[in-house]
Amino acid sequence: MKTGERHVHGLRRGTRAALHSERSQFVDALLPFLLISGKGATPVTSQKSNVFGPSVAKTLDTGHYPENDMASPNQLAANRINAQLSTGPTSSEGKAKVSHNALKTGLTGRTVLLPSEDVAAFQAHVERIFKQFAPEGDEEKRLTQSLADTLWRLERLPSLEAGIYAIGRREFAAQFADEEEEAVRKAMIEAQIFLAYRRDLNNLSIQEARLRRQYEKDQAELKRLTNQREQAAKDRRTVENRRWQNAVQHYRAAKQHGLTFDPAEIGFEFSTEEIAAREQQQLLKGAIDQGRYYEYKKKGWLKLNGKAA
Repeated sequence: MKTGERHVHGLRRGTRAALHSERSQFVDALLPFLLISGKGATPVTSQKSNVFGPSVAKTLDTGHYPENDMASPNQLAANRINAQLSTGPTSSEGKAKVSHNALKTGLTGRTVLLPSEDVAAFQAHVERIFKQFAPEGDEEKRLTQSLADTLWRLERLPSLEAGIYAIGRREFAAQFADEEEEAVRKAMIEAQIFLAYRRDLNNLSIQEARLRRQYEKDQAELKRLTNQREQAAKDRRTVENRRWQNAVQHYRAAKQHGLTFDPAEIGFEFSTEEIAAREQQQLLKGAIDQGRYYEYKKKGWLKLNGKAA
């Protein structure tokens, strides 16, 4: 092998060794998060919460490492011991922070609540939105949850904007001290805040527009599904009422001709007693609607509680 080739080969070997060392350090640092005490390694997962069904966890592709890149048995044992020492937060502050972990949106995977926000208030907000829209079925419930999350974020924006200006007023409180007019000085400070935090304020406006579009889109889709469901229910009631009306008509015809009425004979699943009761309901409703209730009652045409009235 020539001298130049040996030099290049040596450089390549040195580079591979450096990469190997760096990757080994990365794996050693990552192992405590990959191991469960007494059970060996487990893959890292990415999980999104879904309030309407079981959460779906997807395994992250961490790639394949050769055997000589893995941690030694001593390192594995040390990591298992360290894992046993981790029992979760014990302070009230730590437990309060962990209490927010379950509140994840099923749409973006991002936390809906900020650490400073009240979990109970958010849950009451969600319950109010669900009561308002009264969704049925998984898709309607998903859209309603999305509306609640989006509205919660929208209602947070004014306080964020006010917070930016509050920070700016403290930061620039000493500015423009030579201005004699206090009203003019305050206006100048407000302008200075806007110029200094223009990017943050503009980002809030962009986020507000995005959230409003998302809310309007979900609301329109939820309304479409609700109307579709209500129309389908109305159609079913219409068909059902028509079948009852036909059954009552056949029941009356059988009585007029002095024949025994058999609902099953003409394809009705209702019993004779149910049809007779439905006939009385129709007769009673018609008498009340026409103002002839007492006339029908006097003639004994109405049966109340199974007795002729």
